[in-house]
Amino acid sequence: MKIESILIIGLVLILLLAPLHFGSVTPVASAVLAAACFGLGGIWLIWRKSNGFSFLPWRDPLLIGGAFLTLFGIVQIVPLPEYFLETASPRAAEIRARYEPELDSSAAVEEVFAGRESWRPLSLHSWATRQAVLKMMAYFLITLITVDLSVQPAARRIMVNSLAASGAFQALYGVGEYFSGRHGIFGYIKEYDLEVVTGTFINRNHFAGYLIMILPMSVALTAGIFSSWNSDRRKSIVERLEGMSGKGFFSGCVGILLSLTLVTALIGSESRMGILAGTLAILFGFTLLARHRQGRGFAIVASLVILGILLVFHRESGFQIFSRFLEIPGEMQGNWGRLEIWKQTIPLMAAFPIFGTGLGVFRHVFPVFRTSGEGIFLAHAHNDYLEFAVESGGIGCLLVALLVIGVARSFIWNRHRREGDWVFIGPAAAAGVMGIALFSLTDFNLKIPSNAITFAVLAGLVISWRRLPVPRTASIRNRKPGGFGRILVSGGVLAFLCVLVLAPVWANLDSRKVEPNPLWLDGDNAEGWFRAAGVIGKEAHRDFQVLARGQAEGNPPAPIAVEYVQKRFARAVWLQSRGLRYHPTSASGHLVLGHLRFSRCASVQLAGRTSPNCIAEAMPEYLAAVQLNPMGAAIHAAAARFLIIVWPLLDPALKSEALSVIHRAVELNPLDPSFRNFP
Repeated sequence: MKIESILIIGLVLILLLAPLHFGSVTPVASAVLAAACFGLGGIWLIWRKSNGFSFLPWRDPLLIGGAFLTLFGIVQIVPLPEYFLETASPRAAEIRARYEPELDSSAAVEEVFAGRESWRPLSLHSWATRQAVLKMMAYFLITLITVDLSVQPAARRIMVNSLAASGAFQALYGVGEYFSGRHGIFGYIKEYDLEVVTGTFINRNHFAGYLIMILPMSVALTAGIFSSWNSDRRKSIVERLEGMSGKGFFSGCVGILLSLTLVTALIGSESRMGILAGTLAILFGFTLLARHRQGRGFAIVASLVILGILLVFHRESGFQIFSRFLEIPGEMQGNWGRLEIWKQTIPLMAAFPIFGTGLGVFRHVFPVFRTSGEGIFLAHAHNDYLEFAVESGGIGCLLVALLVIGVARSFIWNRHRREGDWVFIGPAAAAGVMGIALFSLTDFNLKIPSNAITFAVLAGLVISWRRLPVPRTASIRNRKPGGFGRILVSGGVLAFLCVLVLAPVWANLDSRKVEPNPLWLDGDNAEGWFRAAGVIGKEAHRDFQVLARGQAEGNPPAPIAVEYVQKRFARAVWLQSRGLRYHPTSASGHLVLGHLRFSRCASVQLAGRTSPNCIAEAMPEYLAAVQLNPMGAAIHAAAARFLIIVWPLLDPALKSEALSVIHRAVELNPLDPSFRNFP
């Protein structure tokens, strides 16, 4: 029981704390959240062993499907020979061949895998895919834990009440901040969505998605309190109320007020799809209960909540929200409306039809395929299904379909399972799952860690509700001897997964670490290589400016000083090139590489030696940067400013290419004053 208590407390803490830090969207928060899930998984294994269960639910289709999806993600990040890469994903091989820079062997350290330097993974950003796979594993683990724990009524009630309490806090906090006029999230003052309610989330749609999953549960819990009120229909309403205990009546009134607050916050978010999906989720929950003559209490509570909302929003606020629904057709058709985003996502899906771009890689590849929406950065497809199809390809979609079918086949469809508090909890959890599934058609709520964790718990409740009850075998005589060796091995694996998921956090916090280690966990972290190149390149630029200033004043620099600067630039170029090997579609990475190559070439002139055409050496990287982000205003502006500075030094053959880049930058940045005097 002590182990079970620790397990329940850990799960409750995850549910309560996950939404507080902007929905755990920051790298540190999401990494800590995933690590906490793996730590909870280790406790879960010990709990299963102490209760006489098998080491893992080996025959559970949820475990089998999650294992296959994890294996598929690992396949995406394993380096493959060039021939296999060209066969499995021709477009990935083409992009790598076109945009991966050559490494300067004179500046490189000894390669760890010298014979496999040409091997490349299917994913176009293996580090991002690794992090996405680890998060997916954490969510599957939470679902499996929920399935086991929810068998016990006490644990089930604790989880459900925790969800309701978290939703109530989000609603109360969001509404309070909105009416206070401070528009903050604890110590952080918001810059966007100041006119709407967002709770502790940055984006109102993600806040609405979180409330959608919890709102049916809040209504169902309140309906469960009033269930005894409906037990004797021969009595009048007054007699039924008199028959309720004072505690029950008070709890029911509090439940109605909290549900009213949740709906108020949902409407206050002005998320149109959130309001629509929330309404449909409530109707779906009522339908599930009404089929078995249990929907009257749910309908009464929902009606009271809706009536209260109509009284609150019957004037200006209601008209404002209704007018936002009227704006949907126009917004969907804009240059960066959802329909346009989806149209541009289809070619990306067709380019990687089998294995996809790599889980978690959409934001890194989508800019290459954009054809409209100038100057707007889009990190997601605003459709979780389309985005997953792009990242996983046909194989990933097939695995998910088999997972859903396998889990559904384990369900039972008779009435005997719906007893006790499952009468209300089960349909409410299913309604929350359905609501967020609808919302995911127009947004990326399942990419938000706190929402994904909440969805995992609700999915676990639905699975446990629809399956036959599993007998608890906690007695000593049912325990199987041995097996703790497996727990130790699995604990080691989970600890290693915690280290993997926390590796980027350590890399950012360790100020002594300059560059990734190919032998360590962040060897394929492109951002780490870029960061190291930036540190060394900045130092080399500072020294170069000092030497160039001295030479202009008649003080030629010492040859040893010039050689030192050249080596520093060469090292920075190698580090930046190494990062682009792991992330070849980084437009900003190619832009920085162009700057570094030009500076390295220019430093040769300090020694008085002849040097090649520095602009010609750097030009391919500037062209690669603008090709990889054709709608990126900042990328084009940075490339154009450099080309304008060196315009007098350009060869006639390069001026035409440079002119096209400058003209495009002017189109994307019409108000930028740096382009006004250029002909």
